[in-house]
Amino acid sequence: MSATVDPPQVAMPPRRTTTPVGDVTIDAWVWDDADAAPGAPSAADAPATGTGTPSAQERPAFVLVHGLGASSRYFRPLARLLAAHGTVHALDLPGFGSAPDPTRDLDIADHADAIGRYIRTHGIDRPLLVGHSMGSQFVAELLARDPDITDSAVLLGPTVEPTGATAKRQAARLLRDQLHETPASIVSTMTDTVFRCGAGYYRRQLRHLLEHDMEATVAAVTADLLVVRGDRDPVAPREWVHRLADLAPHGTFLEMPGPHVVMMSYPEIVADIILERVRARS
Repeated sequence: MSATVDPPQVAMPPRRTTTPVGDVTIDAWVWDDADAAPGAPSAADAPATGTGTPSAQERPAFVLVHGLGASSRYFRPLARLLAAHGTVHALDLPGFGSAPDPTRDLDIADHADAIGRYIRTHGIDRPLLVGHSMGSQFVAELLARDPDITDSAVLLGPTVEPTGATAKRQAARLLRDQLHETPASIVSTMTDTVFRCGAGYYRRQLRHLLEHDMEATVAAVTADLLVVRGDRDPVAPREWVHRLADLAPHGTFLEMPGPHVVMMSYPEIVADIILERVRARS
């Protein structure tokens, strides 16, 4: 599989937004057309029809949802590539990254509801949702609970496979995965987990990850789902990820090179996969 996205462009830093959603808050880093560097190709430069970057009127929106202990930071290589083609919202969910800690325990449904409120608060029309790891659980739950929110999503390295749904087994799989991750990925996820999420919140959220029935959730999703795993990902076993795609009424399975955090190891390939979904839905 080879990537066909445009070469990375020099871009202005993203805008940070802070959005109250009910009794919690989501921070987000947003790349849009206004953030493109002078002279860099943008959606507005392309024709309204044919191949290539969509026109300004057709500019898609991407909402990127991180996993347990992580934040929007590990999406940044991917976000910069997608920003040449649409508006990108890389979220920090409540209690993660730069977002304020919630005053109550939040389960999978609570996070899904917060993401849905964020999308509607910002008037984001038909976003292509991208969830990684536990973020795939949030995205799937949102789609099952709120089918009108959008019609397409990509789940990267989804969790949690039932035979591995214990804290010890997940820890063992994550340790094996570190052998294949890039140094940047390891530093990003470790510093986010230790210094930004914290051990207490991580443990409470881990319990929700392990208890969530992902198979039943994807079976209730009517949107198009592309379920992706890296071929060296021990956290998301091949047979189970394939089963998730089969359970989804409109699911497709795809395996690509890489470990669990595929969007840091191979952001160009992941961007190409996502952009192909945009082309397929138009």
